[in-house]
Amino acid sequence: MGNIVTELAQRLLALATQQQYRVTFFLLYPPQIPHDTARNLIVKQFLEHKEFTHLLQIDSDVVPPSNILEMVENDVDICSAVCFVWNGEEIVPTAALQQYDEHGKRTRPKGARLSDGDKDLQEVDFIGGGCVMMKRSALETIRASGKSAYAFDYDQDGIMWQGEDYHFSQVARDCGLRIHVDRRFICGHYKSVDFAWLNRLIHTYWKAGDNTLLPEQHGNGNSDGGTNARKGPPTSGGAAG
Repeated sequence: MGNIVTELAQRLLALATQQQYRVTFFLLYPPQIPHDTARNLIVKQFLEHKEFTHLLQIDSDVVPPSNILEMVENDVDICSAVCFVWNGEEIVPTAALQQYDEHGKRTRPKGARLSDGDKDLQEVDFIGGGCVMMKRSALETIRASGKSAYAFDYDQDGIMWQGEDYHFSQVARDCGLRIHVDRRFICGHYKSVDFAWLNRLIHTYWKAGDNTLLPEQHGNGNSDGGTNARKGPPTSGGAAG
């Protein structure tokens, strides 16, 4: 929502001119629209067009890899590319797993370690909204449940405890849908940072032997990475939100 970064504009133009998939863009409106409302508007517009088979939502500060449309080939309900965020302590993927206390009650989700295992397609419980592909059937299932796909969740004091993207993940799982992350598709996530701080952060990761910031086998670590082209042109609805 709002102004999009230049790199995303360039990527969207490239996606619009590629020949393998048919793409239509929904671009959302004034920046003052709340994120949950904007995402719900995109879903509503998408479902009104029966010819579209998949919805790809891309945030205005996220730049997907050039082959992002190939994610449709996974044929899963909901699939996210890898997006990184700063959580106040470290840079982590937005994907997360549900946690439970000793009584089996749900607690705060914990970030998924996408380096675990050898499968590119990894099932998770929660995903951020940066770059997500959804089947039409998945969104129709959520609509049939009578629940809003996206909403901010607040506690009894009126304090938000869960964003609209994790709300979507919760609703999807409650509807019996499965959520995946594809580690081959790594997105750029553009934020204003202090170079001195960033330099210290990189050295901290390097000294700890943590290669989170340096994905070598699953994409090339920038917004142009991942897989070889594949055939098969299903209709794909695109959205930049």
